[in-house]
Amino acid sequence: MEPLEALGADFFWLDWQQWLMAKGKPTLSNTFWLNHLFATHDASRRSGSKRPIIYHRWGGLGSHRYQIGFSGDGESSWRMLEAIPWFTATASNVGYGYWGHDLGGHNRPQFGRDENGELLTRWMQCGVFTPIFRTHPSKDSLAERRPWKYADHFFILREAYRLRYRLAPYIYTAARQAYDTGVCLCRPMYYDWPEEDAAYRAINQYMFGDDILVAPVTKPVDPVSKEAEVEVWLPRGTWYDVSRGELVEGGCKLKRGYTVEETPWFVKAGAVIPMYPDSVKRLGNPGTDDLVLFCAPNRPTTQPPSHTTIYEDGGDNADYATNFRRTAIRRDGNRVTIAPRKGAYTLTFPLAAPPKSAAVNGKPCEWTYDAEDLAVVVKTPPQDGTHETVVELVYDRGGSPLADELSGQKGEHTRIAALTEDYRLAIAGRGWPKAAANLPTSWQIIWKTRDAIAAHPADAKKLLAERDAALKAFAASFRNGGKELPDPFRTRMNAWLDAQTD
Repeated sequence: MEPLEALGADFFWLDWQQWLMAKGKPTLSNTFWLNHLFATHDASRRSGSKRPIIYHRWGGLGSHRYQIGFSGDGESSWRMLEAIPWFTATASNVGYGYWGHDLGGHNRPQFGRDENGELLTRWMQCGVFTPIFRTHPSKDSLAERRPWKYADHFFILREAYRLRYRLAPYIYTAARQAYDTGVCLCRPMYYDWPEEDAAYRAINQYMFGDDILVAPVTKPVDPVSKEAEVEVWLPRGTWYDVSRGELVEGGCKLKRGYTVEETPWFVKAGAVIPMYPDSVKRLGNPGTDDLVLFCAPNRPTTQPPSHTTIYEDGGDNADYATNFRRTAIRRDGNRVTIAPRKGAYTLTFPLAAPPKSAAVNGKPCEWTYDAEDLAVVVKTPPQDGTHETVVELVYDRGGSPLADELSGQKGEHTRIAALTEDYRLAIAGRGWPKAAANLPTSWQIIWKTRDAIAAHPADAKKLLAERDAALKAFAASFRNGGKELPDPFRTRMNAWLDAQTD
């Protein structure tokens, strides 16, 4: 070890230890003892100035004190992926919170490489919401894990990587909570809702920190609907489905479909999720003090104040027990108060109506409207850390936040955009190339509604009413005249129309 350390090796991954107990000493755990030796050696060689870190195999109960472990060489299959949510969450029951997996699976996939783009995508989307985010395949050429090798899924995979980086401040804060309380980052539903019988049956979902609920997709999409159905139990209260941009009432079990671009993660309504901006490309030294504050929407009539904290320290120093910073954030409706901290902030308010104005510390500031999340976005000037920062959206008395009207429009636009592309292909396939560029006017109104709202957010109610009228007209026309179009497109479009007009 020491010659390699002299060359600059930061830590070691002990991957090959095949027997839990020593053959000659049945009371000695090989793995546990090696984990202890590597961790204590790493601490001593750094003279106590930096945190020791190892990446080793599970050595039995008590191994949580040596940080990071991995679950072994799993198969690359939907069956294995389906086991990951339960496995990861229940590991916290024995204090083993930093449990990692070979994302994508380790061994040869059950299909050829090209057929596994969707499987790898779902593994990585699940991995975003696990303690350790990394791939590790065998040398088999079919066990490909480089995202650019999957052309059809590359941009979706890239978004998963970006989301993981964005969530780092939230994850790091939850990691400090685990250090202070012993409650791990990933935890079963019954930790927070022990009196609910449904919490013990919800084994394919878990809480990721205090404010995020995750229910990973673990099966392929249906070839006709192009969605994978997920069953999720939402505890009582209002939740924000981030992928679909929809407010959902809890206290029940739901079945919801998700396209391959979407992954089911829900934020408690009204919560504030601290994130990094997209400019951050590394975590050891992110290069900025700026943060994004994702302010989850809530029903207009039920907005009690919410509180969160951002935890920060030196990253790899050993004095984290005493040398750190906690920044408190309080949200009261459209007003967010951030305790003194150096840096600038970008606050995003999904499903918010255009405000009369926005203010930072009582001074007017500019705001923009994000077309992707239908969100009001406010950027603060850099703060020097000597006083608190107060950001507020100002509305006329009686102004509507539009949360109910805009809820779900993000997810519908994803489906409408996909249907539009397939609609063009279906028309072109009938030998009508000119018609492919001229979809019915009623459909074009439906298709362009979100872009129209993004361009003119103050007219959202009017534009949505025009969309509803266009939808009725299109549904009647398509059902009477769309019979010449091929399946499965016709079946898929009719199913979507049925869902819209129920």
